[in-house]
Amino acid sequence: NCDIIGDSDGYKIEGIPPMPQGVPTIEITMRVNGEGIVKLNAHELQSDKSLDVEIEREEIIEEREKKRAQEKVNKSLEVS
Repeated sequence: NCDIIGDSDGYKIEGIPPMPQGVPTIEITMRVNGEGIVKLNAHELQSDKSLDVEIEREEIIEEREKKRAQEKVNKSLEVS
């Protein structure tokens, strides 16, 4: 199971030139501090392009709560 955190549209590393499948190598580092803030760095090695994202705890909770609420609505519609 994989939950999307932060921006539900996702994040993109801009400026990576076209490469054959399997060539890009992306290193991902993720840290969570004591306040629940997630700091993520994605770095594509060949182009040296990177992306830094900071996601606050409220964003994570909000997305999970939205998902749970939608699941409850869907279940109630199935029963009716």
